[in-house]
Amino acid sequence: MPMSIYRTVKRAPISDVHVEGEAARTVPDDNATRPAVNPVIAIDYSSRRKARPATILLRTTSEWLATLPTEVQPRELARQFPRIANSLCAMWKDTESFKKYIVELVTDRRNGRHGFAVEIVRELEGLRSYRETIFPAFDDNPEQIGLVSLVRRAGF
Repeated sequence: MPMSIYRTVKRAPISDVHVEGEAARTVPDDNATRPAVNPVIAIDYSSRRKARPATILLRTTSEWLATLPTEVQPRELARQFPRIANSLCAMWKDTESFKKYIVELVTDRRNGRHGFAVEIVRELEGLRSYRETIFPAFDDNPEQIGLVSLVRRAGF
């Protein structure tokens, strides 16, 4: 029997078998008053999602946009597609995720999509270019950072 650090256990835990036995003794054996033991409930989970993405511009996204230089702020993207602006904000410091998301946004994988307006594509490209200047490619890879500092210390 497991020990508790808070109190001693003086009896065995009640099991499902014990509880069912207790219920059988207290409830008359009438099928009309006795609930089914394991009723099958059909629930359609196909319409349920984990969570719906925010369709409004989040406060953190607005604050992030304000930190960007005015020439690279994706204002039209944030106005027309706040969900995408929220995602870009969330991925801003993760180089690999950000690059993959940008490529996914501008690549047509479902044939026949209209795509973004030219202005929004320009904003995405400007944002991508600006991000590459402030977060060089090796920033997210600790092995490369360590290698660069080791090479600098060695004098190469």
